[in-house]
Amino acid sequence: MAANPERAAHSTLTRYMNWLRDERGMQFADYAELWNWSVEELEEFWASLVEFFKVRFSEGGTTVLGERSMPGAQWFGAAVESWDPDGKPLIDDVGELVITQPMPSLPIFLWGDEDGLRLIDSYYSMYTGIWRGPEIADPRLSLSR
Repeated sequence: MAANPERAAHSTLTRYMNWLRDERGMQFADYAELWNWSVEELEEFWASLVEFFKVRFSEGGTTVLGERSMPGAQWFGAAVESWDPDGKPLIDDVGELVITQPMPSLPIFLWGDEDGLRLIDSYYSMYTGIWRGPEIADPRLSLSR
């Protein structure tokens, strides 16, 4: 089914492509051409999204892609570590996945958590002031080894 031309003309994607043309002099014939650029020029693409959507970082955010390896790509400078239960960093060992510095996508509230206690209990109770995710950090899962 083809997209409704009037709806497509007012879509966010069309506004973004027009912004790229007007602000950066980049013209794409169609979505496929835009997609090719987005996967070939990752840093430029993601930096343009940050600018287009006016994303503001409380800290960091200046480096789009710090490390290109997969898995393990470092997007917008996340400080990710593996810690033991006592809060000591682990090297080449399985541990708790923690983020030690603020970053844009850390949750700041949970729906229906009026007093914020569920957020603290879920993410901040194990290490004071340090975000701990529900995942484990396992360096053995790295494809680069």
